[in-house]
Amino acid sequence: VGIVGSFSLTLSTVYRSHELMQYETLGNVLEKIVIVGLAVLLLVKGYGVIVFSTVFLIAVFIKLAYNIYVLNARFFPVHVDFDYFKSRMLLKSSFFLGLSVFLSMVYNKIDIVMLSMMQSMDDVSWYSASYRLLTFTSIIPTILVISFLPQLSSSARDKQALSRLFFKGIKYLLVIVIPMIPYIYFLAEDIITIIFGIKYANSVIALKYLVFATFAQMFNIFFVSIYVATNRQNRIVFIQVIALVTNVILNLVLIPRLSYVGASIATIVTEGIILLYITSYALKNIIVFPRRAHLYIGKISLATLIGLAIYGLLSPLKIDQIALAVGTIIFYFVILLKFRWIEKPEF
Repeated sequence: VGIVGSFSLTLSTVYRSHELMQYETLGNVLEKIVIVGLAVLLLVKGYGVIVFSTVFLIAVFIKLAYNIYVLNARFFPVHVDFDYFKSRMLLKSSFFLGLSVFLSMVYNKIDIVMLSMMQSMDDVSWYSASYRLLTFTSIIPTILVISFLPQLSSSARDKQALSRLFFKGIKYLLVIVIPMIPYIYFLAEDIITIIFGIKYANSVIALKYLVFATFAQMFNIFFVSIYVATNRQNRIVFIQVIALVTNVILNLVLIPRLSYVGASIATIVTEGIILLYITSYALKNIIVFPRRAHLYIGKISLATLIGLAIYGLLSPLKIDQIALAVGTIIFYFVILLKFRWIEKPEF
C-alpha cells in the first residue's frame, strides 16, 4: 500500500505545481469512498481482518489509476522511463528533504519513547492524550504550505515578490494562531474532559504547556516552505539535528524530575529554538521583513483581547463554556471582517 501510494503521491505533485489541487482532492475523496464502501460491505458479509485489509490496497490502486487517467487527459501522457542523470539530480536535491522528514518523525516520537522508559504508562497516556490532541493543528500550516509552495518556488529569484507571498501566508496563519492559543489554554480542562473523560484530568496541565509549543510548531511548519522554495533544505536538517539533540538532553534532565510536565517543557524549548533559528536565518538571507507587520499583529491581538474580555465577563454566568468560546471566536472574526483587517495589505 505504501509503495503504490508513493507513486500516486508523486503524480499528485503535478496538480500542485499547476495550482490545480482540486484534482488531488477528488482523488482523495474517491479513495475514502472506496475504503468506506468496501469496508462496510465486507463487515456486513462477516469477512475477517485479512480480507478487510485488502480494501486499502484496492483503494490505493484505484487512486493511482485515477491520477494516471487525469494526467493523460488533462496534462501529458504518462509513461515509464529512466533517466540516470535526472534521477541522480533529483536524488541529490531531495536527499536533505527526505532526511528532514525522517528527523521530524524521530523528533515527534522521541519524547514519548523516553517518557515510557523513565515513567509509568499512566504518565505516557496523560502526555500522549494532550500531544495527539494538538497534532490536528499541524493541518493548518500544512495546507498553507501546499497552497503557497508552487508560487514561492516560482518567485524564488525575486526577493520582494517572495517576501510578499510568504508573509501573505503568515498573515492567514496569524489570524488563526493568535486567538487559538489562549482559547485552548483557558478551555484545556473542558476540552480534555469532553474528549477523553475525567480520568484524563492530569492531561490538562500538559495541554496547557504544549499549546505554547504548538504556537511555535505551526510557524515552523510554514517556514519550511520558504527554505524548500529557495533550495535550502540543508539548513532545515542542520537545525533539526540541533533540536533533536537538545530535546533528548532536556528530556533526560526534566523527565526524571517532572515526568510528563518535563517532557512538555522540553518540547516548548525545542520548538522555540527551531523558530528562533529559522526566523532569524530567513530574515537575514531569504526574505525582507515588512515594515508595517507590527500593525497587523497588533490588530489581530486587539481583536483577540476583545473576544477574551467578553469571554471572561460572561464565563461566571451559567453558560456552557465551549458554546461561549465559540460565540466569542465568531465575534473575533466579525471584528476582523467589519474593519477589513484581514484584507488590508499591511504585509
